[in-house]
Amino acid sequence: MKKELSRYWIKSYHLVFIICLLVALGGGIYFWYINVYTFRWSIEKKEEYKKQIQKIDLNEKKLKNILDEIENRKKVFDGTYEPMRDIFKPY
Repeated sequence: MKKELSRYWIKSYHLVFIICLLVALGGGIYFWYINVYTFRWSIEKKEEYKKQIQKIDLNEKKLKNILDEIENRKKVFDGTYEPMRDIFKPY
């Protein structure tokens, strides 16, 4: 009985692995399709999302201050280099 079973396994293990691979691949494709193409939000979830979007407020005054600071730093960086005196060198 064991020899017959082992002969059958040796002859057909490729087929078993291919079937397992195809089942796993098919399941992965199915779940991917369900999550990507048939995803639906409930009405409550949509309303909650819309409320969160409305809460986002662009503070223009803070933005202008940040942009001015960036410009000031850029001007300092692009300015001419003025070497400092070496404090360890006797003059």
